[in-house]
Amino acid sequence: MPEGNNRMSFALTSGIKALGINSSTIQQRNRAVLLQLIRDNKVISRVDLARLTGLKKATITINVNEFIRVGLVQDGGTVTSETGRKIKGVSLTPNNFFVLCVYLNSRFVEVAVYDITSDCISKVKKEYDHRIESREAYEGMIELVDGLLQTMPTEKIIAIGIGYDGIFSENYLNYDGNPDAFNLKAEVEKKYDKPVWIEQALLYAVHDWRYKNEENLNTQSYIYVYVDNVITSVFQVNRHLLLTGTKGRAGSIGLCRIGEDADGRPVRLDDILSNDGIVETVKQRRERCPDSVLNHMETITVEDVLEAYHQEDPLALSVFDHACTELGKLLSHYICFANPDKIILGGDLPRHPRILDVLGESSCQGIPEDMRPEIVFDYDASISRQEQIMKGIGEFVTNRCLKHIQIGKE
Repeated sequence: MPEGNNRMSFALTSGIKALGINSSTIQQRNRAVLLQLIRDNKVISRVDLARLTGLKKATITINVNEFIRVGLVQDGGTVTSETGRKIKGVSLTPNNFFVLCVYLNSRFVEVAVYDITSDCISKVKKEYDHRIESREAYEGMIELVDGLLQTMPTEKIIAIGIGYDGIFSENYLNYDGNPDAFNLKAEVEKKYDKPVWIEQALLYAVHDWRYKNEENLNTQSYIYVYVDNVITSVFQVNRHLLLTGTKGRAGSIGLCRIGEDADGRPVRLDDILSNDGIVETVKQRRERCPDSVLNHMETITVEDVLEAYHQEDPLALSVFDHACTELGKLLSHYICFANPDKIILGGDLPRHPRILDVLGESSCQGIPEDMRPEIVFDYDASISRQEQIMKGIGEFVTNRCLKHIQIGKE
């Protein structure tokens, strides 16, 4: 690649700079559309690029040649034309540009490197035996990122994406008013001189689920509910994601009030269905089920309760039945309002038909049968939750980069 021909911002790599979302030039939009088509189709011909975009063949040639010159795109592969003739195609260049993907959990930090085709190049993880605060999560992330960057050129990294869940929140990670807190996004951008996107992990999980399950892309509307340390939700209506909550973040329906305790204090969905809520409810109900295997454990985790549920332990059944009934009552309001095709369940729920039955009964009372949504789990249980989220971060960040990359000369 010739040196000195192009100017970079964020010290990305020669020939490419990542733009903010304010770019609005026609050329920039054309390039973003072309790159997205090349990415989505894996291999695509210049003829098909012209046909799908309506751009002139000369415009396609100029832009594709620029992509090839800076190393974003390569010639290679063939596609079959409408007449059955084999035509040479172009594809994204693998192993040339990369994104760093970070996942912050209350018990671990995971970092992975993905190339712009969303293939995972390497992955590392740091686990803790205690709940971690944002500062400790940041330090663990820096340790892992620095280790990965020793094995590859830093200039090849074009962006960093950070997903989070559990005790973390956007305000907590980016709050500057408290002298003990700090702005995570600003700290990471300053240290690595790269654009950084921070989103709630649920957003990535939804994106990843949609990409991996193409048959469900025809679903016009759904409600996605994710159960973890907090209960969050997202809507898709007419194939557009509507993230409930403020500032485009996934909504925390776990904060919805579902009643009062004996002392008149409000009870939220998080209090009975989050990981901590499930464990706490088990402890409160032990006397009701003296024969439960959970009564013989000194310490109980949500994994213990999940396992007991699959063994049809009476205490575990009663706790999840109660929590899912309350979730169903909340969902019934969403169903009446949005009339979704599906309710998709993710996170730490027992993947058992009984859960679907309990939710179906409590969420669809009074709703005509032809208007009742299908209730399903979001992905194959053999795929780990962390793997799903990391893949989703890779998809999300590389897509965002391709939309905002501009090629410019000095």
